Amino acid sequence: MIRRWTPIACLLLLTASTALGAPYTAIEKKAREIEATLIAPCCWRQPLNAHESPEANSMKREIRRLLADGKTEKQIQDRYVAIYGERILTAPRASGFNLMAYLGPALALLFGAGVVGMVVRRWKNRRPEGASETAGPSGQADPPADTVSPELLRRLEAELKELD
Repeated sequence: MIRRWTPIACLLLLTASTALGAPYTAIEKKAREIEATLIAPCCWRQPLNAHESPEANSMKREIRRLLADGKTEKQIQDRYVAIYGERILTAPRASGFNLMAYLGPALALLFGAGVVGMVVRRWKNRRPEGASETAGPSGQADPPADTVSPELLRRLEAELKELD
């Protein structure tokens, strides 16, 4: 009779272990995500998930306990920020002055592109050395019409009639 119940007992054990293991793996996964967002406070050099020390291991256990108690990622991060300050976070929060860490590179890139565009436009419109805006076919500048004296204009017209 025991042999008859053995497969059923195995199936029940397998189902129970899978059902009980699922929340644990979800908590473990979330705990590792949170650990990646926090710096180990014992040395302030590595993320918590890549650091091994008594203080880091204590924080890892506490994160798992807080998750099991139903705390959210933001609540857990806020708890550690209250204890250690913003320095505990691997990336600054996108609010207030910290927003410049996210917007600054994009603004600098746009500003740089604008400067490069202006320089290229000036280089493109630059005239060869010695040439002016009113250069004639000979390459020499024609004087503006209002600076030519009437006497010079009459002499020019007379010479042009003689050539005809």
